[in-house]
Amino acid sequence: MKNKDYLLFDLDGTLVDSIPGIARGLNLALESLGCPEHSVEAIRGMVGRGARELCVAALRGYFNGPVPESAFEALHAGFMREYRHTWENGTVPYAGIRDMLLQLAEEGHPLGVLSNKPHDRASGASRLSGCAFPDCNGFFRAFSPQAGAGFPAVHRP
Repeated sequence: MKNKDYLLFDLDGTLVDSIPGIARGLNLALESLGCPEHSVEAIRGMVGRGARELCVAALRGYFNGPVPESAFEALHAGFMREYRHTWENGTVPYAGIRDMLLQLAEEGHPLGVLSNKPHDRASGASRLSGCAFPDCNGFFRAFSPQAGAGFPAVHRP
């Protein structure tokens, strides 16, 4: 068999739409601090640079000037606590993704997923074991555990 390059995919926003679970977790954390919620669409515009930046963006409109560190830390801790329970709420693969990945795997391409999501949630979403979209069982069966072997975990600031 001819050597093939790994095909690596970003998880959120590429393979799956995870905004509903992110929005639910963030809004529960905001509510616990007495802050108003954001719409799902507003949160969609805040994501993409990690949980820390999401929390800063969510608080930005509530303060005149910079977000106080104590408010940020409280929201970040609350979001991480809530997101553990909400990540799969409404998370669905984009149309055609499952078939595309299965076809690539059938063609012999080693596949992998990269995410800045905490490992337990990224792993759960990637493998879909007991996930919110059981119709996609086997979705990531073709993903190779060796795709990330030898690379250190990198956390976004």
